Amino acid sequence: MSRKWFQHDLNYPVDDLLGVLLCCCLVSTFYAKLYPVMFVLTSAAITFHRRQVLATAWMGWMGVYAAYAIITYARNPSIAEGSTLNIVKLLVNFLFLGQAMLWAYKNRRNSYVIYLDRTLAVILLAMAFQLFIYHSATGFAFLRPAASSAAAGDLYLPNYTVFGPADKNIFGAKLAMFGFLYIIAGWVQFNKLPTGRMLAVVTLAYLTASRTPLVALIAGLIALVFAQQGRRMLKICTIIVTLAGSPFVLVQLLRIDDTKQMNDGFAIRLIYWAAFFQHFDRISIWGNGLVSGKPFLEKYAVYYNGEPQLHNLLLNNYLDFGVVGSIAFLLFFFTYLRQSMRYAPSARYWMVCTVPLLVVMLTLYAGYESEFVTYLFAIFVLSQAVRNNDAFAGKARLPRGSSAVFVGTAQQGARL
Repeated sequence: MSRKWFQHDLNYPVDDLLGVLLCCCLVSTFYAKLYPVMFVLTSAAITFHRRQVLATAWMGWMGVYAAYAIITYARNPSIAEGSTLNIVKLLVNFLFLGQAMLWAYKNRRNSYVIYLDRTLAVILLAMAFQLFIYHSATGFAFLRPAASSAAAGDLYLPNYTVFGPADKNIFGAKLAMFGFLYIIAGWVQFNKLPTGRMLAVVTLAYLTASRTPLVALIAGLIALVFAQQGRRMLKICTIIVTLAGSPFVLVQLLRIDDTKQMNDGFAIRLIYWAAFFQHFDRISIWGNGLVSGKPFLEKYAVYYNGEPQLHNLLLNNYLDFGVVGSIAFLLFFFTYLRQSMRYAPSARYWMVCTVPLLVVMLTLYAGYESEFVTYLFAIFVLSQAVRNNDAFAGKARLPRGSSAVFVGTAQQGARL
C-alpha cells in the first residue's frame, strides 16, 4: 500500500507535539534513569492539554492492581532490595499508559502510524549500531552460538554501551518487542508480509546472543504467516519448517535437553517454575510482597543463579501480589485487549500482536518493565491503520457500557 494513503494533518499542532513526545518516550526506555522522567513529563503534558482522564474497564482494573501494589509495599517496604524502585516503576508505567491511551483515543489519525513507524526504525538502527560495537569489541567471537547463556552475556560490555542496557536478557527483550512492532507496522501499512523487515529483525535478534527474543519472534512470525488471507502453500511450508525445525529450537536454542547445565537460560527457568509449584503452599494468598522472588528462590529452588524473579510474569505476579493482584492484572490485560478489539475489530491483527508479547511475558518479564506498557500503547496506535483499511475484516463498534468515558473539564462524560 502506498504511503499516500496516509496524509499528514497539521491542524492539531499540540497533539502532533505530544505525539512526538510519546515517540521520544519509546526511545527513552533504553535509558533506565531517563525514561521515568520522560514518562511523567509527557503524561503531565497530556493531562494539562486534555484536562481529562480515561474511565474505562481496563483503567479500573489497572487502578485496582496499582492500589493493591501500593498496599503491599506499605505493609512491608523493605522486604527485598529494589522494592521501592519497582513500585515507583510500576506506578510511572501505569500513569504513562493511562495518559498515552487518552491521547491515542483522541487522535485517531493515520499520520501517527508513520510517526511510530519511523521511530521504530530509528530505534532498530541504534540497536544495530550498539550490537556492532559489542561484536567489534569482542572480535566478533559471538557470531557463533555461545556455549551457554552465561557465556553469551559476556558480549555485553558496560564500557562499550552507548544505547540500551548492558544486559543480554533486557536488551534482547527490547529487540523482540520493538522489532516485532516494526514488522507489524509494515504489515498493516502495505497489506503484505514485510519480508525485508522480517529478515532484518530476525538477524538482529540472532546478533543479541539472547534466545528469548528469537523464540518470541519466531512465534510471532508463525502467527503472522497464518494470519494472511489465502497463501495456502506458504502456510503449508511454514508448518513443515516449524515441525522440522522444532528439534533445533528445543535443543540448540533452548538447550532443553541439557538439564545438567542448571545455570543455563531455559533450564534455570524450569527449576524456578518447579520451585514455585512445589512450594506453592509457602506463598501467601495475599502475596509475599514486592520483589519477593529472590528470598523465595534462595530458600526453595534446587539451584539458584541470583535472579530477583521467576522469569514468568504470571507466576511472579502471584508470588508478589497473591490472588488479588493476579486477578486484577489478568482482568486489566484482557479487558484492554477486548476494548481495543472493538475499536479495531480484526481478530487476526490482535492475535498476531499478542503472541510474541505472551511468549516474553511467560519466559522473561517480572511485571515492572516499561516494555509491557509501551507495547500495549504501540499496538493500539498501529491499529489505526487496521481500522481504516478494508483489507482487514471487521466493523468498528463500541457497544453500550464498553466504550471509553472521558472524565474532566472538557467534554465531561463524553463517550469514545
